[in-house]
Amino acid sequence: MKRTKDATEVIREMTARGDFARLGVEPPDPTAVEELVRGVLEDEQVNIASLTKPWDEMSNQEQDAWFDAHGVRELTPEEVTEYYGGYGHATIIPLGASLRVIKPGNIVMVQEASGGWRNQMRAVSCADDLVYIAEEAEYRCAAYEGRAPLTIAYPAERVKLAEG
Repeated sequence: MKRTKDATEVIREMTARGDFARLGVEPPDPTAVEELVRGVLEDEQVNIASLTKPWDEMSNQEQDAWFDAHGVRELTPEEVTEYYGGYGHATIIPLGASLRVIKPGNIVMVQEASGGWRNQMRAVSCADDLVYIAEEAEYRCAAYEGRAPLTIAYPAERVKLAEG
């Protein structure tokens, strides 16, 4: 069974690996992180209680209607760039139909600005116009450590499922 780490331990490990220095930010206060996590877990329970049936049993239309009723919307590509700089830990639930083929965990290919294609990348999350991609090694490391992988946002038209 995987052991759950507390915020202090995770922040210490990330600092030792140089994660914060690489991103050019100071390590967060562990107490503030724990309060944030508690709030997210409480919000999750409220959201689960508001469902008319289990999420996995709802159709895409029912899920979209739930999002609309609760004021949840997708971030625009401009907002993602503004909030995350196009790079970061973004978890966006896919609401639209255009990316139903690409699911979190899929191995994908991404087209770089140079026009060349990079293979063996992992889709982490997606929205109608963006797919958040992690390198395979980062994806596996993050899963092992129980954290979200570092991702890069790519326009959906520059991402496709890996061949073969």
